[in-house]
Amino acid sequence: MKDIFKITPYAREKALTYASLIGDKEYIGFLLRPLDDEREITQDVVLGEVSKSGSFVKIRGDNIVHVLNQAYNEGNEPIGWLHSHAKHSTYFSSKDVEEMEKDAIHDFSPVTLRTIIEQIQAEQVVEDDLTKLIIGDAFEIECKKEIPNIYQKRSIARVWGYVVNANGNEYAEVAKKEYCNSCHTELISPTKKVDILVEDLHDNRKVDTRKIEDEVKAKTYKPLLGFKRRKVAPLTEEDKLAFDFTARLADAYQKHPKNLSKFKNLLQEYCKSAGDSHG
Repeated sequence: MKDIFKITPYAREKALTYASLIGDKEYIGFLLRPLDDEREITQDVVLGEVSKSGSFVKIRGDNIVHVLNQAYNEGNEPIGWLHSHAKHSTYFSSKDVEEMEKDAIHDFSPVTLRTIIEQIQAEQVVEDDLTKLIIGDAFEIECKKEIPNIYQKRSIARVWGYVVNANGNEYAEVAKKEYCNSCHTELISPTKKVDILVEDLHDNRKVDTRKIEDEVKAKTYKPLLGFKRRKVAPLTEEDKLAFDFTARLADAYQKHPKNLSKFKNLLQEYCKSAGDSHG
């Protein structure tokens, strides 16, 4: 069955509107579907973070938690991620592919995981009243009676990636993780380009441009402007003694880790010196 990235007109328009309003910068976000809908159709998108430049975008961990918690509270769950390429062409860079195959497939696969039960293709041969079932090139089963059809369970999960730009272009890829319940092996397929299908589910929602503008402003990366310089008070004699004691204690531990008397002597010496410093 051919993999196709499916997205509703509302979600697609929203994703492209983000890119158009952000312009020369890039954004990253998530592809969403309702919690009660198992179809792998993107029915909404949510903005994660807007970059400070047009060359690279990433989302911080605290923002991921905040954005996805809000999505779940609104009755949605993520089935993939999206990002924009400002006004550049839409494609998956090597970094995007790495993100899909190493991180995203594991992050999103619990959501899209489904089990397939399929019949194993095999050939039955009767020899000397024995039925031989030949599976593939190496696996054979012999039985004194006809062997029934054999089925196997296979779990499969997908993660979808969607790229848009400010010019209205779009691109999609998919990565798949398969798990064989019989041989207990896991296989992650390389990401591949897929066709995009806009599927109308008769969603009556309209994209609110004003609301998106406010969201873009709120989620644009704001780098720290730096700390204000302040005068640092000079070290007191007590501070100097404490720093010296800490250094000597660390040195003693490295050289004599089990010599408790050494630590005790250092501590007594420090306490005496600290008492003297107080006058």
